[in-house]
Amino acid sequence: MSLTETDPMYVSNAETCGAARRPKDPAAVEGGHSGAEQHVRTVLGQRALSRITEPVEALLREHGLTEFRLAGGAMLRGTPKDLDIWPPNRDAYPRAFNAFKRSVGVFAPFGSEELPSFWRPKDLVASDGTKVQVCWSTAASLADLIRGFDFAHCQVGAEMSLNTGSEQAGLTSVAWTAHFTNAMLVQGTYYVAGASNINSLARVPEVALKLGLDRGETRALALQIVDDITKDPAGDLERFKRFER
Repeated sequence: MSLTETDPMYVSNAETCGAARRPKDPAAVEGGHSGAEQHVRTVLGQRALSRITEPVEALLREHGLTEFRLAGGAMLRGTPKDLDIWPPNRDAYPRAFNAFKRSVGVFAPFGSEELPSFWRPKDLVASDGTKVQVCWSTAASLADLIRGFDFAHCQVGAEMSLNTGSEQAGLTSVAWTAHFTNAMLVQGTYYVAGASNINSLARVPEVALKLGLDRGETRALALQIVDDITKDPAGDLERFKRFER
């Protein structure tokens, strides 16, 4: 059974990452059997639902986010430092943007004032202490969103809804890429690509601590990004300035 990256097959039951490796052919390990896929889909779905505690749900409802995407580090094993939440589509974006702008202020919007391509609001904090970071991407689907994440182990997410007719959040879908599959298979991570290579390089210490990488593994991960920076240093610097302003 062969699947595309829009609905890739995860073939490992592994849940932790430990080494920094970049396979030469990311598609080579794509594939598997339906039992393995369903197992991982269930594990990831249950993990996503567990992140949306009652206080987090109340916070999201307060800001008009009854449908959203949860993706990245919050989908991994362990306790995430925060929850990265994305509005699901362009229609939901202006309402969410306006609500957050009124309540917490916004850092660094750029692009159209009506529909900036990226924003970074201050963290919201639910009553149980959970930090919620609401982001924006112009990605049309969950699969497109996670394919844009810079590190392989982060290319996983869930589409979720609070419009379930019950008191609990509901799970609409779960998605992951072949890069995520590779990261789990080798118990590691590697750099894929990001909006800013320089910004991703600055995140290496955080990734290393999160995954427990040793010195050699951390160095290998950093050198992967440095190699990409050397291909277009001027362009990378400009992208970094846009990303950070």
